[in-house]
Amino acid sequence: VVLNELKSKYKYIFVDEYQDINNLQEQILLSLSNGLNLYMIGDVKQSIYGFRLCTPDIFIQKYNSYKKIQKDGKAIEFNKNFRSVDSILQFVNYIFSNIGTENTMGIDYKQSSMLVCGKNVSKNAEDSIDVELNIIDKDVEFVEDEEEIKDNDENEEIDDYEDAEAKLVVEKVKEYLKKQYINLDTKEMVNVEPKDIAILTRDRGNLV
Repeated sequence: VVLNELKSKYKYIFVDEYQDINNLQEQILLSLSNGLNLYMIGDVKQSIYGFRLCTPDIFIQKYNSYKKIQKDGKAIEFNKNFRSVDSILQFVNYIFSNIGTENTMGIDYKQSSMLVCGKNVSKNAEDSIDVELNIIDKDVEFVEDEEEIKDNDENEEIDDYEDAEAKLVVEKVKEYLKKQYINLDTKEMVNVEPKDIAILTRDRGNLV
């Protein structure tokens, strides 16, 4: 009686972050749904709550089923990105199309998740951004540039990964501060200043 009352109460049921659902939550939703009023949105690549017993396989199985047979549901892909310029999206696609497979994340990135630049995002050459990827191998000793060593009397030996990572960021900032870029408002070349640079970190615990 209670279940039927609740079922009739909700015309539509919307579920966000569906990739992080667990089996109990799934059964509750299915019990409340009439089979035609359940709208689920999510991205299995963003599933991060495995430690809370989320089951991304629920999302994957339903997505694959709706892609093949649209009798019980329909899969709608939102691959257009309206936040980033095309060069950033090309970089992301290049990386994840090589590592995102059914074995690594449950889906084939090339087949289902390639990002497309949104219409309102400029593709002009002046707006393109160079993307650079720096990889620090923990098994290889980080060595400073010889000229930098000569100029720095206070040079300290870098003996762990975090030190090497911090040193790399410092060197990159120094490099960028010697460059110029086009001011999109004035169309003039201007010097890069410290205020133009942002450093994103995983946490703020070790910034002292």
